[in-house]
Amino acid sequence: MTCSGRETPNLRATQVEIYEGLRAESQNCWPSLRHDLGALADLAAPLLPAGQARYLMGVGTPEDIVECVGLGIDLFDCVMPTRCARNGLLFTNRGKVVIKNARYRNDQAPLDEACDCYTCRNFSRAYLRHLFIAREILALMLNTIHNVRFYLALMERIRTAIAGGAFEDFRQSFGQKQRDGDDGSIPEGRADENMNTEEEDET
Repeated sequence: MTCSGRETPNLRATQVEIYEGLRAESQNCWPSLRHDLGALADLAAPLLPAGQARYLMGVGTPEDIVECVGLGIDLFDCVMPTRCARNGLLFTNRGKVVIKNARYRNDQAPLDEACDCYTCRNFSRAYLRHLFIAREILALMLNTIHNVRFYLALMERIRTAIAGGAFEDFRQSFGQKQRDGDDGSIPEGRADENMNTEEEDET
């Protein structure tokens, strides 16, 4: 049971079945397996008890959540919305926004026109950028309010799509909008590393 060859799927069922030494080995292998999240969820979901909620720990991006719901996962928890908010990476219905980017300096539009959170109803992208650049604690609070609300609203939309028999259409439409509007990608390490940031035009 090794990482490199992935000769057996047992490694991918860490939380479902118990094998001696598997947890330690899985931790060492996780960086390479992270890119196979869909395969991991697809393998693990059928092994979980039928008729009970299926929980996936530590996931994830909005796109990951939508994909994993399609594979049978029901519950998620992750630090991503709050950690990214503290580092200026904000999730919207049209992709991720790196709020410190210079393009938002004079942008008077709300962060996400489709969002009903306190941040989007009361503050512009330009003001959120100003707060973040100035290192105001309010920036972290407003960013967090938005990201958490975005995640809650995403789950609401997923439930509505499932109830209406339109989940697959929602999955494809959501993924396309996220890809088309992205400012940057989610980093593998700290949330502020390797984000697609532009040169600052003010201090």
